[in-house]
Amino acid sequence: MNEWLKTGFLIGIGAASAGKEKVEKILSDLSNNGSAAADETKVLLKTLGDKGKKSTENLNQQLHQGISDSLHELGFVTHEELAQLQQQIAFLETEIKQLKAVVSQNENEEK
Repeated sequence: MNEWLKTGFLIGIGAASAGKEKVEKILSDLSNNGSAAADETKVLLKTLGDKGKKSTENLNQQLHQGISDSLHELGFVTHEELAQLQQQIAFLETEIKQLKAVVSQNENEEK
């Protein structure tokens, strides 16, 4: 599964990189041919860059959620769940010590 996620991520990065290069070439050609003003191409390139960043952030968020879900399905716990379990264990250990002390005291009184 890990290899599958890695491959998918690399494919996405490759596609984004190739797409960016094509857009830059088209905008450069338009600007050089006079079909579009340099300012217009800069604005368009910035808009496309912003959309790319937003898409990348969305992809990262989905990837993170997918990995978290997969780990949870495999039985891994979160840091918060682990901390809660550790607190419960500490509480139970204290309870056991107290019960042992009561039992020991009762045994001593019976003798």
